[in-house]
Amino acid sequence: MRIIDNTTTLLGDDLKNELSGALKFRVAAACFSIYAFDALKTELGKLKEFEFIFTTPTFTPSGAIDRIKKERREFFIPNARTEGVLSGSEFEIQLRNKMTQRAVARECANWIRKTARFKSNVTSAPMQQFGHVQRSDTGAAYMPLSGFTAVDLGYQRGDAVSSYTQVMDEPQFAQTYLNLFDQIWNDEGKLRDVTAEVLEHIESVYQENPAERVYFMILFNLFSDFLSEIDEDVLPKDRTGYLESLVWQKLFNFQRDAAVGVINKLETYNGCILADSVGLGKTFTALAVVKYYELRNKDVLVLCPKKLADNWRNYNANLTVHDINVLTVVASESYKGFVTALQKEIVENLSARPKQADAEYFDGKTLKTGDLELVLDKSLAKKLERFLIKSDYVDEDGHITAAYHEARKAEELTELPEELQAHRDAVFALIDTVFNGRTIDDMFSDGRTPKRNRLNENFQRKEFQELWRRINRKAVYQVEFDSVALVKSCIDRLERDLQVAPLQYVVTEGALSDDVTDESLRAGGAFVQGKIRSESGKSAHSRVSYDIIGSIAQNTDLTRKTVGEILAGIQPVKFGEFTRTLNSSLPMLRT
Repeated sequence: MRIIDNTTTLLGDDLKNELSGALKFRVAAACFSIYAFDALKTELGKLKEFEFIFTTPTFTPSGAIDRIKKERREFFIPNARTEGVLSGSEFEIQLRNKMTQRAVARECANWIRKTARFKSNVTSAPMQQFGHVQRSDTGAAYMPLSGFTAVDLGYQRGDAVSSYTQVMDEPQFAQTYLNLFDQIWNDEGKLRDVTAEVLEHIESVYQENPAERVYFMILFNLFSDFLSEIDEDVLPKDRTGYLESLVWQKLFNFQRDAAVGVINKLETYNGCILADSVGLGKTFTALAVVKYYELRNKDVLVLCPKKLADNWRNYNANLTVHDINVLTVVASESYKGFVTALQKEIVENLSARPKQADAEYFDGKTLKTGDLELVLDKSLAKKLERFLIKSDYVDEDGHITAAYHEARKAEELTELPEELQAHRDAVFALIDTVFNGRTIDDMFSDGRTPKRNRLNENFQRKEFQELWRRINRKAVYQVEFDSVALVKSCIDRLERDLQVAPLQYVVTEGALSDDVTDESLRAGGAFVQGKIRSESGKSAHSRVSYDIIGSIAQNTDLTRKTVGEILAGIQPVKFGEFTRTLNSSLPMLRT
């Protein structure tokens, strides 16, 4: 038995001696590197068999989807340490900088095809890491052996504080580890053969890769820090079926990316602003988001200008098959004050939008209808401006007029110039992007105004008219009481049941501190609380006159005369009780 410290004695040198004349080399470690093979390739090349077990799940399917082949096809850049170390770990950078990686990988791949087999632990259970060299007559076990890399062999510097390995060449110890390895190696429930995956990964190192791989490598290194923020919990759920929805099929790729981004931001931050340029189809992107949440059985509220409500209903009905309700706001404050403040806020938020529909604004805009595209040059932009002026759709300052909005709503717009006819919807959608503050007034309706029910054909039916004649009457009921009996009954009830508890007060003393400062006043600590005491039985006198007869009459529908007779008939002793605590006695008097 001996100890290797990888400082005075190196594990790689010791293995070279043991592997000379060896038949088989077995390793159970976390990772494998082609540079460890390169360091021992002379000795490894003479072996009859090499068996390697990844002690943690490596090159195995993760979750419900086997992504290995897919990742290879999509120029996958491994981020898992155990898989990425195959082509060199971060501590083998000096070896990688020698630009011999492709040659080493090719030699290693040829050796694997002839000699090596790899298996991986597919369970979450921990596994011991060790190695075993089998010779014809003897053997030696190495424990622990955390990895099979140039760093673990001692040929490159790593970050470990210590790297001691114990070599057990006594037959009983070596045989124990050999039996343990063979037992694990033959357990198909714990291991899976990954030789093909390891070989494919190493082959990718020396193969000629397309230019796209360089592009994806650049992107990966630029944005790898942001990839850790991506969580499946905030990405769209494919099982909802939104990818097969009609609205999703009509989106361009950039709109689909935008919809996924919106959903991700909504799930992560509970909010998102989609700020695409004019004409990029923000409405359709939003409808795709609406469809996604509809499929998840969640409610979606759409707030839009009143004049655009029909457009939203039309698009939504055709593309998402989901009803949109109209929202009417009823505020506790006055309708005028609420709407004025809300409109002012909206105008401020929309102030960045263009306000003039003129050639300068139209110039350079792209109109898209189906597969057709048309870029408005200066000539077409000028024609569109003259069209608006001639149709009285803009005023002298280039602002959209009410005539345009009325014609737009009634679908009675003037015919466009011939060059723009093929893009009619796109042209008017572009015009709609021009901000008109006066149209804000039509965005709201007063929820407090009386509503009139519209009569349908059922109102004229004979059965309903017969019912209407029977119930369409107002009835007035008048009840007369014997005032003398009423007064006597009330007096008896009050004298019998009226129980008035004496008043109780809690008096808290407080004094202004001598060292008052501005900070203490703002913080609310300028007053110092003093004694607290309780008092009872005393009347809280007030100079304010109180109309007790009027208060009782209003709440009992009795006349003031009757109320006065009741109060006058109460015995002075009983009446004196509730005069001291008038407010607590009033509910009893009213009943």
